[in-house]
Amino acid sequence: MNITRCPEGFGPYRYRLTVEISDPSREPNAGHLAVVMLNPATIHKDQDLVVKRQGTRANLIRLAQRHGYHTLTELDLFAYRSPDRKSLTRTIREQRIDPVGPENDAAIVETIQGADTIIVAWGKVANNPAFAKRAAEVEQVLKASGKPLHCLGKNSDGAPKHPARGTNVIQSWP
Repeated sequence: MNITRCPEGFGPYRYRLTVEISDPSREPNAGHLAVVMLNPATIHKDQDLVVKRQGTRANLIRLAQRHGYHTLTELDLFAYRSPDRKSLTRTIREQRIDPVGPENDAAIVETIQGADTIIVAWGKVANNPAFAKRAAEVEQVLKASGKPLHCLGKNSDGAPKHPARGTNVIQSWP
Protein backbone atom coordinates (compact mmCIF):
# COMPACT_ATOMS: atom_id res chain seq x y z
CA MET A 1 0.00 0.00 0.00
CA ASN A 2 1.33 3.41 -0.92
CA ILE A 3 0.05 6.78 0.31
CA THR A 4 0.65 9.53 -2.20
CA ARG A 5 1.84 12.64 -0.41
CA CYS A 6 -0.36 15.67 -0.95
CA PRO A 7 1.19 17.91 -3.61
CA GLU A 8 0.37 20.96 -1.51
CA GLY A 9 2.37 19.61 1.43
CA PHE A 10 1.40 20.30 4.99
CA GLY A 11 0.08 23.86 4.78
CA PRO A 12 -3.32 25.02 6.02
CA TYR A 13 -5.20 23.08 3.30
CA ARG A 14 -5.35 19.52 2.05
CA TYR A 15 -7.39 19.14 -1.11
CA ARG A 16 -7.10 15.38 -1.47
CA LEU A 17 -5.20 12.41 -0.18
CA THR A 18 -4.76 9.41 -2.47
CA VAL A 19 -3.93 5.91 -1.30
CA GLU A 20 -2.76 3.34 -3.85
CA ILE A 21 -3.93 -0.05 -2.62
CA SER A 22 -2.26 -3.25 -3.71
CA ASP A 23 -2.58 -6.71 -2.26
CA PRO A 24 -0.32 -9.31 -3.89
CA SER A 25 -2.33 -12.17 -2.37
CA ARG A 26 -5.37 -11.20 -4.44
CA GLU A 27 -5.74 -10.93 -8.16
CA PRO A 28 -5.14 -7.45 -9.51
CA ASN A 29 -8.02 -5.18 -8.74
CA ALA A 30 -9.11 -2.04 -10.50
CA GLY A 31 -11.17 1.00 -9.80
CA HIS A 32 -10.98 4.34 -8.09
CA LEU A 33 -13.05 5.09 -4.99
CA ALA A 34 -13.55 8.75 -4.02
CA VAL A 35 -14.92 9.57 -0.56
CA VAL A 36 -16.11 13.09 0.33
CA MET A 37 -15.99 13.89 4.04
CA LEU A 38 -16.19 17.12 6.08
CA ASN A 39 -12.59 18.31 6.48
CA PRO A 40 -9.06 16.91 6.71
CA ALA A 41 -7.40 16.31 10.04
CA THR A 42 -4.35 18.23 11.09
CA ILE A 43 -1.26 16.34 9.95
CA HIS A 44 2.16 17.76 10.70
CA LYS A 45 4.65 15.06 9.76
CA ASP A 46 5.04 12.48 7.01
CA GLN A 47 4.85 9.68 9.57
CA ASP A 48 1.37 10.92 10.56
CA LEU A 49 0.20 9.62 7.17
CA VAL A 50 1.13 6.06 8.14
CA VAL A 51 -1.99 3.94 8.32
CA LYS A 52 -2.83 2.48 11.71
CA ARG A 53 -5.27 -0.37 12.28
CA GLN A 54 -7.91 2.01 13.65
CA GLY A 55 -9.37 5.28 12.47
CA THR A 56 -11.12 6.74 9.48
CA ARG A 57 -8.38 6.11 6.90
CA ALA A 58 -7.97 2.48 8.03
CA ASN A 59 -11.75 1.96 7.77
CA LEU A 60 -11.76 3.43 4.27
CA ILE A 61 -8.83 1.32 3.14
CA ARG A 62 -10.51 -1.86 4.40
CA LEU A 63 -13.73 -0.80 2.61
CA ALA A 64 -11.82 -0.16 -0.62
CA GLN A 65 -9.99 -3.49 -0.39
CA ARG A 66 -13.21 -5.40 0.35
CA HIS A 67 -14.84 -3.93 -2.75
CA GLY A 68 -11.84 -4.40 -5.03
CA TYR A 69 -10.71 -0.80 -5.51
CA HIS A 70 -7.11 -0.11 -6.38
CA THR A 71 -7.13 3.61 -5.52
CA LEU A 72 -8.83 5.52 -2.71
CA THR A 73 -8.98 9.32 -2.69
CA GLU A 74 -10.20 11.30 0.30
CA LEU A 75 -11.85 14.65 -0.48
CA ASP A 76 -13.56 17.10 1.85
CA LEU A 77 -16.26 19.77 1.85
CA PHE A 78 -13.76 22.08 3.54
CA ALA A 79 -10.06 21.75 2.70
CA TYR A 80 -8.92 23.62 5.82
CA ARG A 81 -7.05 21.29 8.16
CA SER A 82 -8.71 21.23 11.54
CA PRO A 83 -8.51 18.78 14.43
CA ASP A 84 -12.29 18.59 14.87
CA ARG A 85 -15.71 20.03 13.95
CA LYS A 86 -15.64 22.58 16.78
CA SER A 87 -12.36 24.07 15.57
CA LEU A 88 -13.68 24.21 12.00
CA THR A 89 -16.86 25.95 13.22
CA ARG A 90 -14.76 28.48 15.14
CA THR A 91 -12.64 29.14 12.03
CA ILE A 92 -15.77 29.74 9.95
CA ARG A 93 -17.30 32.01 12.58
CA GLU A 94 -14.14 34.06 13.12
CA GLN A 95 -13.37 34.19 9.38
CA ARG A 96 -9.66 33.77 10.06
CA ILE A 97 -9.15 31.87 6.83
CA ASP A 98 -11.27 30.61 3.93
CA PRO A 99 -12.25 27.13 5.19
CA VAL A 100 -13.17 25.84 1.72
CA GLY A 101 -9.79 26.60 0.21
CA PRO A 102 -9.11 28.28 -3.13
CA GLU A 103 -8.47 25.01 -5.02
CA ASN A 104 -10.95 22.69 -3.31
CA ASP A 105 -13.79 22.74 -5.84
CA ALA A 106 -11.35 22.16 -8.71
CA ALA A 107 -9.79 19.22 -6.84
CA ILE A 108 -13.23 17.71 -6.23
CA VAL A 109 -14.27 18.03 -9.89
CA GLU A 110 -10.96 16.65 -11.18
CA THR A 111 -11.00 13.69 -8.80
CA ILE A 112 -14.60 12.65 -9.38
CA GLN A 113 -14.08 12.67 -13.15
CA GLY A 114 -11.71 9.74 -12.72
CA ALA A 115 -13.61 8.00 -9.93
CA ASP A 116 -15.53 4.79 -10.50
CA THR A 117 -17.51 5.20 -7.28
CA ILE A 118 -18.26 8.33 -5.25
CA ILE A 119 -19.22 8.04 -1.59
CA VAL A 120 -20.56 11.04 0.34
CA ALA A 121 -19.64 10.70 4.02
CA TRP A 122 -19.55 14.10 5.71
CA GLY A 123 -21.64 13.21 8.74
CA LYS A 124 -24.28 15.34 10.46
CA VAL A 125 -24.53 18.87 9.10
CA ALA A 126 -28.11 20.03 9.82
CA ASN A 127 -27.23 21.72 13.13
CA ASN A 128 -24.56 23.89 11.49
CA PRO A 129 -25.81 26.25 8.74
CA ALA A 130 -22.33 26.70 7.20
CA PHE A 131 -21.80 22.92 7.04
CA ALA A 132 -25.29 22.33 5.59
CA LYS A 133 -24.83 25.06 2.96
CA ARG A 134 -21.46 23.72 1.86
CA ALA A 135 -22.77 20.12 1.77
CA ALA A 136 -25.60 21.23 -0.54
CA GLU A 137 -23.13 23.08 -2.81
CA VAL A 138 -20.80 20.09 -3.10
CA GLU A 139 -23.66 17.67 -3.58
CA GLN A 140 -24.78 19.72 -6.61
CA VAL A 141 -21.24 19.59 -8.03
CA LEU A 142 -21.16 15.82 -7.52
CA LYS A 143 -24.59 15.33 -9.11
CA ALA A 144 -23.53 17.46 -12.09
CA SER A 145 -20.92 14.79 -12.87
CA GLY A 146 -23.77 12.48 -13.87
CA LYS A 147 -22.28 9.69 -11.77
CA PRO A 148 -24.36 7.94 -9.13
CA LEU A 149 -23.64 8.90 -5.53
CA HIS A 150 -23.32 6.45 -2.68
CA CYS A 151 -23.11 6.52 1.11
CA LEU A 152 -22.39 4.23 4.07
CA GLY A 153 -25.78 4.81 5.67
CA LYS A 154 -27.77 7.87 6.76
CA ASN A 155 -27.79 9.77 10.06
CA SER A 156 -30.96 10.82 11.88
CA ASP A 157 -30.76 14.22 10.13
CA GLY A 158 -30.62 12.48 6.74
CA ALA A 159 -26.94 13.31 6.18
CA PRO A 160 -24.58 10.59 4.97
CA LYS A 161 -22.75 8.77 7.76
CA HIS A 162 -19.08 9.36 8.35
CA PRO A 163 -16.88 6.26 7.76
CA ALA A 164 -16.21 5.97 11.50
CA ARG A 165 -19.97 5.57 12.10
CA GLY A 166 -21.22 4.08 8.85
CA THR A 167 -21.62 0.53 7.73
CA ASN A 168 -19.23 -1.37 5.52
CA VAL A 169 -21.93 -1.57 2.88
CA ILE A 170 -21.94 0.89 0.00
CA GLN A 171 -25.51 2.12 -0.47
CA SER A 172 -27.20 4.35 -2.99
CA TRP A 173 -27.46 8.06 -2.08
CA PRO A 174 -29.81 9.82 -1.38
